[in-house]
Amino acid sequence: MKKIKDLEDLVQLDRNNKRNLHLADEGICRPEPWMLRQDTEKFEHSQREKVEKLKNPNMFVSATRIILKYLDRTISEAQLKDTCHMFLTENHPTKHKLLTYVTN
Repeated sequence: MKKIKDLEDLVQLDRNNKRNLHLADEGICRPEPWMLRQDTEKFEHSQREKVEKLKNPNMFVSATRIILKYLDRTISEAQLKDTCHMFLTENHPTKHKLLTYVTN
């Protein structure tokens, strides 16, 4: 059996596409020359961790939920909501609904 190294290998194994693995690479932050080495390592570690989790056939990628990591602490909830709304309307104009969770 072929050894799984990255997301492309996992997507090929998921023949029936029931685990939405094609969405796992959506929004991945690629290393840029201006990025700090620690940030690049953090993103690469996160990617490796995701691949390890998805090797388990019981794990899947949700088609309706997103995870936002490594956000700037200065961004407000309104800015984040506006950015998500803009992204969703540009890429999926008919299918989107934003939920807001209020924490006390």
